[in-house]
Amino acid sequence: TLFSFASSPTATSGQPTATAAVSGFLEALRSADAERALGYVVDVPKDRTYLTDAVLQESQRHAALTDVHVADVAGEGRTEVVAQYRIGARLVKATYIAERRDTRWLLVDPFTTLDAPRSAGGMAVLVNGVPVSSPVVVFPGSYSFTVASTYLTLGSSNLVTVLSPGQSSGTAPTAISVTAAAMDALR
Repeated sequence: TLFSFASSPTATSGQPTATAAVSGFLEALRSADAERALGYVVDVPKDRTYLTDAVLQESQRHAALTDVHVADVAGEGRTEVVAQYRIGARLVKATYIAERRDTRWLLVDPFTTLDAPRSAGGMAVLVNGVPVSSPVVVFPGSYSFTVASTYLTLGSSNLVTVLSPGQSSGTAPTAISVTAAAMDALR
């Protein structure tokens, strides 16, 4: 049985099942609502630099999280919940850990920490438009690594997709190259 978003409760009303918690979390990511997504998490990181609506909106722009289906599971205490969704064109099957806390089910560590350089070629590196200044803890989604320059780029493979907690495709680029705009300016 699959759980539909239409019957997902809000994070503040409590999640009667582990399935509802995972479904609500993924719906919040799909809606680029970071605060609501964090409401479904047991331990929220102190540093939320990359856990914001703006970063999620940019993630959705790069490769939208869509077609979410969450398996209906029964469990007590702590349980695994399997979800299937797309990030861009990529089909993802992910396992989330949900834990019952009083009357609510919450997710355990649904984040990924990306290894990101603070600078490349002396230029500050940005992740979805936010300068790298701390460990880059992110939700599942798509993250673009750029530099704040019209004339320099981190290349064409500067997108890292976090498929599920702790699993990403790609690595943060570190090599700077000159853009076509820079070449035109030199001519």
